[in-house]
Amino acid sequence: MPKTIFIPIFTQAESTNLLLSEMLTILKNTPNLKIIIFTKEKKVDFYRERFGAPNVLIEPMTDLEHDRGRFRQLLTTAAFNSIPTRTIWMRQNRIVVLNPTISNLVGLPFKKLCWILGHTRVWREFLRSLEPLFHEDTIWDEAFAKYKPDLVFATNMIHGTSIALIKAAKRRETRTIGMTKSWDNFTSKTLLRMKPDHLIVNNPLIKREARAIGDMPEKKVTVVGLPQYDKYMKPEWHLTREEFFKRFGLHPDKKLLVYFMGGPLAIHDPRDHVKMISEAIERGDLPPSTLFVRSHPKYDVNIDDLKLLPHVKIHIPGEELQGFKGDREFDEDDVKVLISTLYHADVTLNTGSTMTIEATIFDKPIILIGFDGYTKKPHYESIDHTMDITHYRYLVESGAPARVVNEHELVEAIKTYLKTPAENHEGRKRLFDEQVWKTDGNSGKRIAGVLLNSLT
Repeated sequence: MPKTIFIPIFTQAESTNLLLSEMLTILKNTPNLKIIIFTKEKKVDFYRERFGAPNVLIEPMTDLEHDRGRFRQLLTTAAFNSIPTRTIWMRQNRIVVLNPTISNLVGLPFKKLCWILGHTRVWREFLRSLEPLFHEDTIWDEAFAKYKPDLVFATNMIHGTSIALIKAAKRRETRTIGMTKSWDNFTSKTLLRMKPDHLIVNNPLIKREARAIGDMPEKKVTVVGLPQYDKYMKPEWHLTREEFFKRFGLHPDKKLLVYFMGGPLAIHDPRDHVKMISEAIERGDLPPSTLFVRSHPKYDVNIDDLKLLPHVKIHIPGEELQGFKGDREFDEDDVKVLISTLYHADVTLNTGSTMTIEATIFDKPIILIGFDGYTKKPHYESIDHTMDITHYRYLVESGAPARVVNEHELVEAIKTYLKTPAENHEGRKRLFDEQVWKTDGNSGKRIAGVLLNSLT
């Protein structure tokens, strides 16, 4: 009998990680298997052209990123604030400091109580037991009636639509597999409001979090790695230095410094840092270099004025689809460019992002910029507070990056790394082992294996 799998895809991160990986290729080539990929309505035609096949259908889905109804929102708020990490405690304070409305001030004691109770499994399981009382999963009724899936693969367990999919499947006794989207999900985004039958995670550290915060049994969590990294060690996915430098108009005799822009929790406006580095190159405090600024694919910031600075090149990756500002889609060439950017970088810089982790794949020097720029911001608007967020502390405590807290330290760290790139090698190896886990090229195969085994 033919089998059917549901796979919802919400953002570029999931499409790059899964649909451009060997996972989809293996599933497409499996006899008697139909794959139904769901995405936002405005992306349907784009996905049909890029990923569609005789046994791969693309359908629109309802976006439940924001929960509906007062009581639904109350339970969601309770669940989020019950995540027992330093990150959540800090965010509770940050909301009140930045927006001291009466509702925020009145709600703070409730959130703090949830956080305290969240340290107990009894409370976490109680919150999960309330989820079936809400029926937003009816958004999936039509799809279940039409395709009658044998398995659902919830690719983003922090998203309301994925949670609704798990709930809809459980009401029908359909097999469920979930996946964490990123390294920070358990510490800053989800209590795992609905437990899937099996959970896929990227590394052993997240598996420990899945057990401690998500309360998943060990035997129901499988570490698979990150499919996006499968290509990193394959030469055919690297542009040569000549090709890369020619494409972006870079001088082949200059050092390549790469600044990866961050999101709103870090510093997503790089102007001050970029000016500091450009001026240091201009003064001769740094050897002849080019600062290659790569924007974040999810967060749009207008940085056109930085193109006028000497020694600076700007790269905006991906393709922006109409109506999806800030969610740029990648194709295989975009992946090659990202890999090549890391591969050819002499020094990488960021304000706290996954690029710290990815730089360890090629053992590239990492500078974690821990100051705002020329002007010091209030604590909860500053990069200062983000350095204490749980998943950022993993980075700092690993010893992988050089953390700098002023302009002088920034320039000196670049100089040190250009002279001695092996500095902090042991820390980078430690972070690689904790967060990357493996680059054996088989993560996509492992995910496909878990899915296909669940169908037998």
